[in-house]
Amino acid sequence: MGSKQSTPAEMVIYNEPPIRFSHGLVNKLQQELQKERLRKTQPTVDNATEPILPEDIENIVQTRVERELNRIRERDEEIQRRIEVELVKRRAFIDDHGLNAVVTEQDIEELILRVERKYENKIPTELIEQQRAIISCYKNNSTHTLDCWEEVQQFKRKVQDAIQEYVISN
Repeated sequence: MGSKQSTPAEMVIYNEPPIRFSHGLVNKLQQELQKERLRKTQPTVDNATEPILPEDIENIVQTRVERELNRIRERDEEIQRRIEVELVKRRAFIDDHGLNAVVTEQDIEELILRVERKYENKIPTELIEQQRAIISCYKNNSTHTLDCWEEVQQFKRKVQDAIQEYVISN
């Protein structure tokens, strides 16, 4: 009975160093894990079977922006061509009808004169005199401008009278 307990049992101890992984391997495994998580959570674009990864998104955006820029450039070129054609047509019309810049400028000046004559504002001399009276009162009483209230009231009355005359005449 005691013989079994007294015989030493064999015990094996391995003295191996712990396993160490390089930082590059750990980073790569973490990136793979993140990619796998993104594949599970991100929807696919354009009915693709695989989800789009962040690094692919930038390429897709650049491609689409480049396509849009090309489309805009083509549209601008087309507009520029149309403008040039229209300018050529107008130049031909002007040459055919004997029009030139001097004649056009004279026509513009005539139109300006007609418009100025039509909307010419004639201010009655009474208003101009009353306005000058207010200005001189303000200059003379620069520290007591409220002393000019009588001149202002007279000016207001004359303006009202002028408005009434204008309305009645038109």
